[in-house]
Amino acid sequence: MNNLDAVLNFTHINVRREKAGEDDGNVACDLKLSGELGADALKGLFGTPNSYDRVMGNVWTKDGDLASTDLGEIKLTCELSTCRINLKVPDSTDVEVFESGELNKVRIKPLAGRVCEVNLRLQVHPDEDQIAWLSSHLGYDLHATVAKRQGELNLQRTAGTGAEAAVH
Repeated sequence: MNNLDAVLNFTHINVRREKAGEDDGNVACDLKLSGELGADALKGLFGTPNSYDRVMGNVWTKDGDLASTDLGEIKLTCELSTCRINLKVPDSTDVEVFESGELNKVRIKPLAGRVCEVNLRLQVHPDEDQIAWLSSHLGYDLHATVAKRQGELNLQRTAGTGAEAAVH
Protein backbone atom coordinates (compact mmCIF):
# COMPACT_ATOMS: atom_id res chain seq x y z
CA MET A 1 0.00 0.00 0.00
CA ASN A 2 1.27 3.46 -0.88
CA ASN A 3 1.17 6.21 1.71
CA LEU A 4 1.24 8.74 -1.10
CA ASP A 5 0.40 8.28 -4.77
CA ALA A 6 -0.04 11.65 -6.47
CA VAL A 7 1.17 14.02 -9.15
CA LEU A 8 2.82 17.02 -7.52
CA ASN A 9 4.95 19.92 -8.70
CA PHE A 10 8.65 19.58 -7.84
CA THR A 11 9.38 23.08 -6.50
CA HIS A 12 12.73 22.98 -4.69
CA ILE A 13 15.90 20.93 -4.24
CA ASN A 14 18.58 21.31 -1.59
CA VAL A 15 21.68 19.16 -2.10
CA ARG A 16 23.72 18.87 1.08
CA ARG A 17 26.16 16.70 3.00
CA GLU A 18 25.01 15.14 6.22
CA LYS A 19 27.39 15.74 9.07
CA ALA A 20 28.82 12.64 10.75
CA GLY A 21 30.79 14.04 13.67
CA GLU A 22 33.97 15.63 12.38
CA ASP A 23 33.70 13.94 8.99
CA ASP A 24 31.48 14.80 6.07
CA GLY A 25 28.67 12.30 5.73
CA ASN A 26 26.62 11.07 2.82
CA VAL A 27 25.12 13.31 0.18
CA ALA A 28 21.46 13.98 0.84
CA CYS A 29 18.74 15.94 -0.95
CA ASP A 30 15.71 17.69 0.45
CA LEU A 31 12.97 17.84 -2.18
CA LYS A 32 9.89 20.01 -1.84
CA LEU A 33 6.73 19.12 -3.73
CA SER A 34 3.35 20.81 -3.78
CA GLY A 35 -0.04 20.56 -5.40
CA GLU A 36 -3.76 20.11 -4.89
CA LEU A 37 -5.03 16.70 -3.86
CA GLY A 38 -8.43 15.28 -3.10
CA ALA A 39 -9.07 14.53 0.57
CA ASP A 40 -8.95 10.76 0.04
CA ALA A 41 -5.43 10.99 -1.42
CA LEU A 42 -4.18 12.27 1.96
CA LYS A 43 -5.27 9.32 4.08
CA GLY A 44 -1.96 7.45 3.85
CA LEU A 45 -0.07 10.42 5.30
CA PHE A 46 -1.88 10.04 8.63
CA GLY A 47 -0.81 6.48 9.39
CA THR A 48 -4.22 5.16 10.42
CA PRO A 49 -7.80 5.83 9.27
CA ASN A 50 -8.64 6.84 12.84
CA SER A 51 -5.93 9.55 12.84
CA TYR A 52 -7.19 10.86 9.50
CA ASP A 53 -10.80 10.93 10.75
CA ARG A 54 -9.83 12.75 13.97
CA VAL A 55 -7.99 15.50 12.10
CA MET A 56 -9.91 15.79 8.82
CA GLY A 57 -13.33 14.37 9.77
CA ASN A 58 -15.05 17.70 10.41
CA VAL A 59 -13.22 19.92 7.92
CA TRP A 60 -15.96 19.79 5.25
CA THR A 61 -19.75 19.72 5.25
CA LYS A 62 -21.60 16.91 3.49
CA ASP A 63 -21.75 19.14 0.39
CA GLY A 64 -17.96 19.57 0.35
CA ASP A 65 -17.93 23.17 1.58
CA LEU A 66 -15.49 24.14 4.31
CA ALA A 67 -17.12 23.71 7.73
CA SER A 68 -15.21 26.78 9.00
CA THR A 69 -13.82 29.68 6.99
CA ASP A 70 -11.25 30.31 9.76
CA LEU A 71 -9.50 26.99 9.31
CA GLY A 72 -5.80 27.54 8.74
CA GLU A 73 -3.01 25.28 7.67
CA ILE A 74 -2.71 21.80 9.17
CA LYS A 75 0.85 20.69 9.88
CA LEU A 76 1.46 17.00 10.36
CA THR A 77 4.01 16.55 13.11
CA CYS A 78 4.76 12.96 12.17
CA GLU A 79 7.02 11.62 9.47
CA LEU A 80 7.30 8.47 7.43
CA SER A 81 10.82 7.09 7.48
CA THR A 82 12.51 4.19 5.70
CA CYS A 83 10.25 4.61 2.68
CA ARG A 84 10.68 3.57 -0.93
CA ILE A 85 10.18 6.69 -3.04
CA ASN A 86 9.49 6.62 -6.78
CA LEU A 87 9.49 9.84 -8.77
CA LYS A 88 8.19 9.45 -12.32
CA VAL A 89 7.58 11.85 -15.16
CA PRO A 90 3.85 11.42 -15.96
CA ASP A 91 3.06 9.65 -19.24
CA SER A 92 6.62 8.36 -19.65
CA THR A 93 8.91 5.61 -18.46
CA ASP A 94 11.36 8.15 -16.98
CA VAL A 95 11.54 7.21 -13.27
CA GLU A 96 13.98 7.45 -10.36
CA VAL A 97 13.74 5.09 -7.38
CA PHE A 98 15.09 5.86 -3.92
CA GLU A 99 15.11 2.75 -1.72
CA SER A 100 15.33 4.52 1.63
CA GLY A 101 13.92 8.01 2.03
CA GLU A 102 11.72 10.03 4.35
CA LEU A 103 8.53 12.01 3.91
CA ASN A 104 8.05 14.83 6.41
CA LYS A 105 7.08 18.48 6.94
CA VAL A 106 3.61 17.90 5.47
CA ARG A 107 1.41 21.01 5.41
CA ILE A 108 -2.23 20.80 4.34
CA LYS A 109 -4.56 23.72 3.56
CA PRO A 110 -8.16 22.52 3.14
CA LEU A 111 -10.11 24.11 0.28
CA ALA A 112 -13.74 23.91 -0.77
CA GLY A 113 -14.74 20.82 -2.73
CA ARG A 114 -12.94 18.31 -0.45
CA VAL A 115 -9.60 19.37 -1.96
CA CYS A 116 -6.41 20.35 -0.14
CA GLU A 117 -3.36 22.35 -1.07
CA VAL A 118 -0.44 20.15 0.03
CA ASN A 119 3.23 20.94 0.57
CA LEU A 120 5.69 18.28 1.68
CA ARG A 121 9.34 17.38 1.86
CA LEU A 122 11.03 14.20 0.71
CA GLN A 123 14.54 13.42 1.93
CA VAL A 124 16.63 11.04 -0.17
CA HIS A 125 20.25 9.90 -0.57
CA PRO A 126 20.94 10.11 -4.31
CA ASP A 127 23.95 9.13 -6.36
CA GLU A 128 25.45 11.52 -8.95
CA ASP A 129 23.14 10.39 -11.75
CA GLN A 130 20.08 10.83 -9.54
CA ILE A 131 21.17 14.34 -8.56
CA ALA A 132 21.46 15.20 -12.26
CA TRP A 133 18.00 13.68 -12.92
CA LEU A 134 16.46 15.63 -10.04
CA SER A 135 18.10 18.89 -11.16
CA SER A 136 16.84 18.45 -14.71
CA HIS A 137 13.24 17.92 -13.49
CA LEU A 138 13.02 20.86 -11.08
CA GLY A 139 9.82 22.80 -11.76
CA TYR A 140 8.08 19.85 -13.44
CA ASP A 141 5.12 17.79 -12.29
CA LEU A 142 6.20 14.38 -11.03
CA HIS A 143 4.17 11.33 -10.10
CA ALA A 144 5.35 10.57 -6.56
CA THR A 145 4.71 7.27 -4.83
CA VAL A 146 5.88 6.78 -1.27
CA ALA A 147 5.50 3.46 0.54
CA LYS A 148 6.77 2.18 3.84
CA ARG A 149 9.16 -0.69 3.25
CA GLN A 150 7.85 -4.16 4.14
CA GLY A 151 8.00 -4.84 7.88
CA GLU A 152 8.34 -1.16 8.81
CA LEU A 153 4.76 0.05 8.84
CA ASN A 154 4.81 2.06 12.07
CA LEU A 155 4.39 5.79 11.77
CA GLN A 156 7.34 7.66 13.26
CA ARG A 157 6.50 10.63 15.47
CA THR A 158 8.56 13.76 15.71
CA ALA A 159 10.42 13.64 19.01
CA GLY A 160 8.74 15.40 21.89
CA THR A 161 5.40 16.14 20.27
CA GLY A 162 3.35 13.01 20.86
CA ALA A 163 0.80 14.45 18.44
CA GLU A 164 0.02 13.24 14.97
CA ALA A 165 -1.11 16.59 13.62
CA ALA A 166 -1.29 20.17 14.71
CA VAL A 167 -3.78 22.68 13.35
CA HIS A 168 -2.53 26.25 12.94
